[in-house]
Amino acid sequence: MTSISLNAEVPRRLRWVAVALGAWSIVAGLFLLQRLLALAMKGIDPRWDRIALELIVAWGGWAALTPLVFYVVRRLPLPSGNAWRVLLHLPIGIAVGVAHSLLVAIVTPLFIWRPSLAPMRDMFKGRLANTVAFETLIYFMVAGVLYACIYAVQMRQRRQQGESALPDSLTIPERDGLLRVPVASIDWLQAEDNYVRLYAGGRSHLVRATLSSLEQKLAASDFVRIHRSAMVPISRIAKLKRLGSDRHVVVLADGTQLRVSRAYKKRVVDAMEPPLAP
Repeated sequence: MTSISLNAEVPRRLRWVAVALGAWSIVAGLFLLQRLLALAMKGIDPRWDRIALELIVAWGGWAALTPLVFYVVRRLPLPSGNAWRVLLHLPIGIAVGVAHSLLVAIVTPLFIWRPSLAPMRDMFKGRLANTVAFETLIYFMVAGVLYACIYAVQMRQRRQQGESALPDSLTIPERDGLLRVPVASIDWLQAEDNYVRLYAGGRSHLVRATLSSLEQKLAASDFVRIHRSAMVPISRIAKLKRLGSDRHVVVLADGTQLRVSRAYKKRVVDAMEPPLAP
């Protein structure tokens, strides 16, 4: 019997915190190196109190922007079958770099001069001229590290699933007890906030779990994610249907049509063999 538990979320989140702290320590080191090299080229002795302030503000600014970068990476994966989708990271990276420069320009003068728009404006203009390209590079580095971590976690989970016995059923809590739902009977799953709606055998069951946690359990059982909030068994997919320019749905064996997001279309195409024409 397989029970559904969210206890695995705690160590996963702790790992992400550790990864984030390590990544931003590297970013802080890069900022320090850049600042020291710039001062050395100008023949200026470093003022460590000023450098410490710049590092704290710059490091803290990037840390504050981490959730935004993580959101972009999850919604717009770097490796993609469509080159234009990868290129979308360039304007996004520039925008994030500008946002970081603006954040630094607003916060730093508060510790050096009296609050005034003039130093904030001047610092922002100066940073735009010299650091947007550097900060765009930092964005790509952070995005690359985040995606590499996501990919490594997914690969490790798949290996662990391959080494362990596949679940033949899921245990669903109900008001009057527990219900075992055979995995083979599942038609599709739909995320609903902190729950998942499981459709099987003409009935639906509400499970207190995340779709990601169920994906970890079922990925090796012939399931594929078709959308951020939906997952289906590959064996239930009868057709991948195009509705318009880059708009697709999967048609299940019972005629149900479910939207496929652009970010997950390649997964569906790869899961269905022989490969379908785009």
